[in-house]
Amino acid sequence: MTKTGPTEGQDDVILDWEAGDQFNFPQVSIYSILPMSYSEFAADSYAQALAIANQHISGPGAAYVAAQVGADVIVFADTNGDRSDGADIAVVLAGTSLNEIGLENFV
Repeated sequence: MTKTGPTEGQDDVILDWEAGDQFNFPQVSIYSILPMSYSEFAADSYAQALAIANQHISGPGAAYVAAQVGADVIVFADTNGDRSDGADIAVVLAGTSLNEIGLENFV
């Protein structure tokens, strides 16, 4: 089975995220994007977070989007370089807040 994009309940979950931790999506480097290519927001549900993330990626062209949903942060990323199709991957940071993640966490 091939995963075709972010799916609630099927995304990878990180249980011990700390502010100094980093993501490395090989297809997208922090050095290839502008600081404005990162956005973060709060959402009421996974579905709402995914919809907003897809808007941020396909519209303004964010490469990384972090969404606070309840007690977790969901990180969405465009990893295939085709921003028109929105987020390609999502990772859930369990028990994390937006205060513990920013553009500096992506290498």
